[in-house]
Amino acid sequence: MREDQILLELLRAFMNGKVPDLTENDIIWEKIYERSIMHNVFPMVYEAALCSPAFDKAKEELRQIWKRQTVASVMSQMQRTSRFLKLYEKMNEEGLQVLVVKGLICRQLYEKPDHRISNDEDLYVRSRDFGRCHRLLLREGLKADAGPNLEDKDVVSYYDPVSGLHIELHCQLFSEKSKAYGRFNGMFENSIKNHIVQMVDGVPVMTMNHTDHMLFLICHSLKHFLHSGFGIRQVCDMVMFANAYGSDIDWRRIMKKLRQINGDVFWLNLAVIGQRYLGLSRERARFSPEKYGTRTDPDALLDDILEAGVFGKSSEDRVHSSNITLDAYAEHGFSVGGSVLRTIFPGRRYLAKRYPILGKFPILLPVMWLYRLLSYGVKLIPGKKKYVSLTGSLNIGSKRIELMKKYGII
Repeated sequence: MREDQILLELLRAFMNGKVPDLTENDIIWEKIYERSIMHNVFPMVYEAALCSPAFDKAKEELRQIWKRQTVASVMSQMQRTSRFLKLYEKMNEEGLQVLVVKGLICRQLYEKPDHRISNDEDLYVRSRDFGRCHRLLLREGLKADAGPNLEDKDVVSYYDPVSGLHIELHCQLFSEKSKAYGRFNGMFENSIKNHIVQMVDGVPVMTMNHTDHMLFLICHSLKHFLHSGFGIRQVCDMVMFANAYGSDIDWRRIMKKLRQINGDVFWLNLAVIGQRYLGLSRERARFSPEKYGTRTDPDALLDDILEAGVFGKSSEDRVHSSNITLDAYAEHGFSVGGSVLRTIFPGRRYLAKRYPILGKFPILLPVMWLYRLLSYGVKLIPGKKKYVSLTGSLNIGSKRIELMKKYGII
């Protein structure tokens, strides 16, 4: 899609502080704007577009709408960042070891950090500090969705009604309950012990060392890929991080860890996308996909990323198809096989892990199959009198399983 190529060029220009190379005379800027909204990168794309004479030909009404949204977004991000850093200073004062991952750390890599929107800030703490952090955030006026049993949670979300800041407090980076990616946590069990400190606007902020953080960004994207996909912003972050800290990153260790979860080919193809379209530098990143001897073919992966939108929520059918892809990885993640039919209609032994009643009553297997089939694609949309398309969910799930096979994930 031509508009996607222009979107990538505008992102590359913003990330690298360059003027976008746009020679087209008939750019449909409305489509560029829609795609930038879909991926939640509209401030970055607008800032880059302003540097191009081609943007002068966009309709004035669109330019003004885009400008207003960008200004409002940047101001809001500045307020949320300021509020977060004040909260983090309180954590430092109380002697808490709290790691900041993704959002704030990735934003600092951009020349204009507040143009890179963060939906929330992620914090990672040891289980023993979870309660102390929880109580501090409540004292500071944030609202929590924890419920009565905090000890049963591995993540709690908080909201600041004044600044609009959202925080997710993790004692596990990935849900331990997930059969698909719960095991990812084992790769980060020493991340707090091996942390580093970065200065952000004069505040010392604890975060992962650069190798662990790069690995986490890749694993986080893989997690979203196993659900319903992820948008181009996550690729931008990985490119910026690799370019900034390549000399400190132990790529051999990362590739070894990724092979354990069948994520190595996935990352190699993301790296090629970064090199072709977003300015990933072999010299700065100290990384070359060709070194690992795997033929890369990233076009299908790039198409999936561009169609997914931020967090893979471009359509309800796509969101609901995640049941299929997650089960495919959980069941077939260490085998060459795997198909939609095997995923939807697995054997009794596999299903009994989720539905223990099958251990006593094997005759219920067809009933569980029916329940499973309905769960993939029949879901009432809140506030709308219609259902998600079963066929649509199955079609998307089938295509995405083929992608998972193509990139060695199953």
